[in-house]
Amino acid sequence: MINAKKNLIENNIQEFGKLMNESHVSYSKDFEASTLDVDLIVQRSVECGALGARLTGGGFGGFTVSLIERNNFSNWYSKILNFYPAEKIFEVN
Repeated sequence: MINAKKNLIENNIQEFGKLMNESHVSYSKDFEASTLDVDLIVQRSVECGALGARLTGGGFGGFTVSLIERNNFSNWYSKILNFYPAEKIFEVN
């Protein structure tokens, strides 16, 4: 948590994205709080260009959160649409 805050303060989003990925792996493997489908969403998001992705708010559905550089969003979005419909994707600036 301290490293995440430090990276945000220092605007080091590459490292913050790496921490998000590591956090998801821990959430999935160490706590067994994810599913294969959610793990696949996270994997696909990163493969489509997200710097990091992870499950959040698990339990009763939850969401995946992906960190995408603003100038790469259109590219990521067009790729992720190959896997999921637009109405399942929410953009927050």
